Amino acid sequence: MTPLGLFVISTAIVIALGSIKEDKSDKVCLLADDDGKVGKILVKNETTEKVIDKVKYLIEIKDNKISDPTKIDEKELEKRYGKLLQAEAKRPKTFILYFETGSDQLTEESINMTKEIINEIKNRENPELEIIGHTDSVGEKEANYLLGLKRAESVKNILTSQGVDTGMEIELSSLGEDNPLIPMPDETPEPKNRRVEVVVK
Repeated sequence: MTPLGLFVISTAIVIALGSIKEDKSDKVCLLADDDGKVGKILVKNETTEKVIDKVKYLIEIKDNKISDPTKIDEKELEKRYGKLLQAEAKRPKTFILYFETGSDQLTEESINMTKEIINEIKNRENPELEIIGHTDSVGEKEANYLLGLKRAESVKNILTSQGVDTGMEIELSSLGEDNPLIPMPDETPEPKNRRVEVVVK
């Protein structure tokens, strides 16, 4: 069998639709991400290369042959692959909350974002949370680890006070200053590194 390659050229949501019933072909479809952005997909084997760069266009692979991209109707997409699309829609989603310098106090903008996190949790069955605290490079490393953990705990407390079930699985951790969003020299304040990542699964 000729090897088949599937490459994401730029940010994209790729649905490998697989084969259904008597249809022995495989299909690849490009969807927009949560922000409406559309990337590109390169599908190739030893003899052929095809690119999908438009939303809801589909490539079929059958008998080592790769079709040209064709647009799939919304109703047909839902009819054939609705369950798969619903599962894809429930992939983990990450929210980033920012903090005032040296504290576990959320910025005003991030306080408002907690409502989005609550809604995401409510829209999932058996949700799980991963809350990871971070800091910038100002201060001692050990102190920053503890501050990152304090920030993670603060976010957990905010979410539970707004109705998140305390019995659900919630994992807290801290990376302190070790995983900056924006790498900076030591002892350099950086607002985007003072953050907590909330992963809803």
